Amino acid sequence: MVFKNCVLLALFGVFMQANSEALWRRASVYNIPGDPPYTVPEAQLAAAINCTSGYTSPKIALIVPGTAAQAEQAYGPNLGLLLPANGYPVCYLNTPDNSLIDAQITSEYVAYAINFLANSTGNPIRVVTHSQGGLNTQWALTFWPSTRNNVFSFFAIAPDYRGSIVLDAARIQLALGVPQNAAAVQQGYGSNFVTALAAHDGLTAHVPTTDVYTLTDELVQPEILPNATSALSGSNATNVAVQSVCPDVNPDHITIIITGVTEYLLLQAFRAANGRADPGSIPLGDRTQLCLDILPHFNSVAGAVSIGFQTLVAVFTTFTTVSDPQSAVTAEPPLMPYAQ
Repeated sequence: MVFKNCVLLALFGVFMQANSEALWRRASVYNIPGDPPYTVPEAQLAAAINCTSGYTSPKIALIVPGTAAQAEQAYGPNLGLLLPANGYPVCYLNTPDNSLIDAQITSEYVAYAINFLANSTGNPIRVVTHSQGGLNTQWALTFWPSTRNNVFSFFAIAPDYRGSIVLDAARIQLALGVPQNAAAVQQGYGSNFVTALAAHDGLTAHVPTTDVYTLTDELVQPEILPNATSALSGSNATNVAVQSVCPDVNPDHITIIITGVTEYLLLQAFRAANGRADPGSIPLGDRTQLCLDILPHFNSVAGAVSIGFQTLVAVFTTFTTVSDPQSAVTAEPPLMPYAQ
């Protein structure tokens, strides 16, 4: 009888191990008390998460895309190679309509993904974002407080927390009666969206955060402290202009992703006990090679070519074309009740 029970227990253990991932994925983190209710059905939120190596690794890194980009397509050839090679399996968040719709909706996908993956791994996760992805992630962390204990490290590349004066062009076009993509309007400097974020303490880092930006960004401006749009305040924030590390390196809004300084600081933040990068600790030898972009493992011509193409597509789509009726607006989307 004892032998039979042992066999049954062993078989049950094998069953549980084989189905652990499926069981994790069935655990719902939808509409947690204290958070605003989601407007997107849970099945749609979950379907946007694509993990290349399963959903249970304790070192999962969530990649949140910028405007007019699909995460896997845009970041697969760069971050999608760098992170797994250094022990961080990636999960792509493929947001609907290439993040051109109401950013409040897109942010729901971010909030859900954070809680879903932290639940499935049993650990706080790492998050890396680009451009609007950083703004959407900060919106999620600000208005969905349940997410804050579920992020070990938030690394934002060229985020626009205060919006961008460049994107004010979309608001001007709206005033002329020309429909625009919702997210482009919301990212204008002083839009209702970014004003609401600031009013609810959204310019303070709620989790260990590293913001990396470039003074020569052609899409996200202003980038001069103390009001750099890519910078957060608070004890959890580390703000780094690429030029503060390498004065002669001047990447643009897209090539900053594959700049050696960015990649070095990303891995540094993800490895650090406090979840934040420390640019002051970069050894002189590494700094010299980083600034020359010759440090091994931090240089990718293939990635640069791929990103360059994505830049052209993103800029053209965002500023000249409103091809999807779901993203087209004639006025900035109204704020959700929780953000008013």
